[in-house]
Amino acid sequence: MSATRATSIVNLLLCFHSGELGARTPSEEDIHAQFRHGLSYTTFKIGQVSVSPVKSSGTESQISVSVSVTNTGNVTGSEVVQVYIALPKGHLTHPLAQLKGFKKVHDIKAGATETVDIVLDKYALSYWDDIISRWRADKGEYKVMVGNSSQQKTQEVCFKLEKSFEWSGL
Repeated sequence: MSATRATSIVNLLLCFHSGELGARTPSEEDIHAQFRHGLSYTTFKIGQVSVSPVKSSGTESQISVSVSVTNTGNVTGSEVVQVYIALPKGHLTHPLAQLKGFKKVHDIKAGATETVDIVLDKYALSYWDDIISRWRADKGEYKVMVGNSSQQKTQEVCFKLEKSFEWSGL
């Protein structure tokens, strides 16, 4: 029994360490359990996504992501909408997509559509820069991806941050 457990742990570790040296995420072929991999008695369609203009005041910034969710099945159900951000290319390497927000939409009737608004703060646009020991948001083009799992990001839109900013603390 312990050999079976060890094999499972080894397989799990191999799953997360496969691919290129220094890869931060497993490849699609290696994923056995996705985030939000739950069962449902119905199906959903994620509609077009829109992003409000970036609202900035000093180091405070936020964006609002709006998306429609349609229950395409035959029974009432709930769905989790996930928002991923890809930071602009810069002097540091970042993951291709980072989960930055999510919201569960409860009890959508069959055939009904609901609009989901997810507000993201300055942390969704930024990263910790070890070189300067501060939080940093770089100017440039950001990609917003929306879906119901990390492997099913069905909608995307881009926006530009016109000015970089930094801050320290929380």
